[in-house]
Amino acid sequence: MDNNSNNPDRRRPPEESDAFRKTSNWARPRAMAKDSSISAWLALAGVICLILALWFPIARIYWNFRNRNVGRGDRDARTANCFLAICYEGISAQHDPSGRFIAAQDFRAHILALKNAGYHSIGLEDVRAFYEDKKPLPPKAVLLTFENTRKSTYFGGREILENLDWRATMGVVTRRVDDKDRDTILWPYIKSMDMDGRWDLASESHNGVRFIASDAQGSRAPFFATRQWLFDENRQERLDEFRERVENDHLRSIKGFEDRLGHKPLAFFFPLGNYGQFDQGGRALRNANLDIVGKLY
Repeated sequence: MDNNSNNPDRRRPPEESDAFRKTSNWARPRAMAKDSSISAWLALAGVICLILALWFPIARIYWNFRNRNVGRGDRDARTANCFLAICYEGISAQHDPSGRFIAAQDFRAHILALKNAGYHSIGLEDVRAFYEDKKPLPPKAVLLTFENTRKSTYFGGREILENLDWRATMGVVTRRVDDKDRDTILWPYIKSMDMDGRWDLASESHNGVRFIASDAQGSRAPFFATRQWLFDENRQERLDEFRERVENDHLRSIKGFEDRLGHKPLAFFFPLGNYGQFDQGGRALRNANLDIVGKLY
């Protein structure tokens, strides 16, 4: 009979005996911990967020560098105290039988003829400085504008403007952009236009391109040029209600610019060029429209 059978150390492997533990740095093996990739994923997410945060300012620096020579010749001699505004509705890829839109090749011919005749393109900042700071303009200054944020205008005109070193201003109808209208360019392209020195952007309202009911018979008139008929109350809106409706539409468009581009628009285009000036009895509406635009832009 083994006299040591009751000895605890005799029933254990040598490396687990109390004597072995006392005379060595031995420790009971532990299961290997599984590698965690959380920290790596967090680091990757942080890098991506940093890239996204820096993307817009880096893109802005790139476009400023690229556009450093845009219109430089127009700034050499500024002696004029007037300018010409040429307004196009839009550019089409081919000839438009309706006459609403100009074909791309015809638009190029127009700009080339203006350049050959000694005209110089200007932007909205030039117009602002002319009116507010009394700064003169280049001789034969031309402000070129387009309406309705049309997709065909942007894609048909951008290469022409770049090749001929010309500038243009686009009126942005924010509702059509938000609704992703099939004929309207989307916000990413508008952001590119905003950074490109050849394009300026102006608000052209949110809902202002719509026609609204102007009387009990349902006659329709431009959004900014009439008091709306309130069918539920069987009356026409008061002047203060007209002002509130119109100003709220401006504010909604301005918010779209601020949310998407980070700044408010410098100018406003009345859709259809109509703010009540064609109505002999619409003096109150004309004054209200011009007061609101003067306050907000």
